[in-house]
Amino acid sequence: MRRGELRQAIAVLKAVGIPELKFPRAEEPPPFAPSANGNGADLLKLVQEMQRLLTPPLVASQYDGANRIALALARKAPQGRVSNLAMQLMSCLHEARGVDRLPERCTVIFARLRAALEETLSAP
Repeated sequence: MRRGELRQAIAVLKAVGIPELKFPRAEEPPPFAPSANGNGADLLKLVQEMQRLLTPPLVASQYDGANRIALALARKAPQGRVSNLAMQLMSCLHEARGVDRLPERCTVIFARLRAALEETLSAP
């Protein structure tokens, strides 16, 4: 990738914006109550909340909530593998937006994310 192409991509992103990376508005409650240390119980609660949100039929607000939670997981994850899976899930949810049922690919990524988080938290 050339520097000129990168500048053009940055300009497009600034113009279009990325809704998943915006801070929630004041009237919009955060998807979770973050703790100071981002402990495992908080992260597992986030996964449970995401699972609740991803039950069909899906509407736009459920996709938005799941994306916010995936972003929070990616930021607070104790391991890079968990962050990577959370980002993959965000991409999959973005592609699936508007569909009333979660695609199989997203379901598989979500299951891998949950397993990776549980494995990371149970490790000594």
